[in-house]
Amino acid sequence: MDMIGTISEWNAEKGYGFITLSGQSKRIFFQLSDVSNREHLPKVDEYVRFELTKDVYGTVRATHVQRPATFNFSVALAVWFTTVLCSSVYLFDYSVIACVFYFLVSSITYAVYAFDKSAEQAGSWRVPTFTLYLLALIGGWPGALLAQSFLYHRYHDDTFKFIFWLMTIINFSTYCWTLTEQGHEQMYLLLGELLALTA
Repeated sequence: MDMIGTISEWNAEKGYGFITLSGQSKRIFFQLSDVSNREHLPKVDEYVRFELTKDVYGTVRATHVQRPATFNFSVALAVWFTTVLCSSVYLFDYSVIACVFYFLVSSITYAVYAFDKSAEQAGSWRVPTFTLYLLALIGGWPGALLAQSFLYHRYHDDTFKFIFWLMTIINFSTYCWTLTEQGHEQMYLLLGELLALTA
């Protein structure tokens, strides 16, 4: 079973350190050889995902220590879409309000993922999975991709990610449709009705 913790101590000279779980004082030993990606040395306060095992002496230690990627496909996709979204305001007269909505929902989504990860570590109330799917569907998927990569939350949950990517594709397809003449008109009509309701 994978666990998530924080590197509380790292001795670069001897190549070993300790991981601490949230809300616990017990430290778990690990060595550099236990780290999956050793291109960069571990750092104190860095989040890691790992598995527990026992050595030949019966001592509990961490193995298969994995660190969140600082830049991967998910991050690249989020950055690419953000660039396309901003460019479409000038190139295709895309709605500034809709653009701001994407940024707002993505920021909220990132915060929700951070809260859910904290709740997972503390063993408290979790954010319903349906809520995460809904946030992705309405445009929060760029923020979700960043949270999955940087917070390492829901990163290896294959069932979750299958439905998440489905919601992402639906939202992106809708965005592409709003760039067409018909979609463009429908988007502005919808925004006009929403603004009239809030007036």
